[in-house]
Amino acid sequence: MSATNWGKTDYISAIKRAGGRKAWNARRMRVGRLKRLRAIAIFMELGGKHGAQAEAARRLGVHRSFVCRALAMWFESQRKEIPLETIEEYRTITYRLDKRQSRGRNW
Repeated sequence: MSATNWGKTDYISAIKRAGGRKAWNARRMRVGRLKRLRAIAIFMELGGKHGAQAEAARRLGVHRSFVCRALAMWFESQRKEIPLETIEEYRTITYRLDKRQSRGRNW
């Protein structure tokens, strides 16, 4: 695999590359959101009994921590009475702000 010389990349190629990354990342986000919703649905289907998170993870082929985080987001959305998508956006924004503040930026 060779390194790309970004200094000689023309503008159109850079725009196309950025568009491709944006599309790919949007697809990954959609897939992740669907998996989170499936994890919650499987957990609810199993009645939330002991081992339901591990079973949901096995069925989806993901790590148990993924299911745990999905359920934490769902419980938070239920507690605050706001949609799950809003919780996802809120967490993304606060994560970025926390990261900036840890670097000494207060904006």
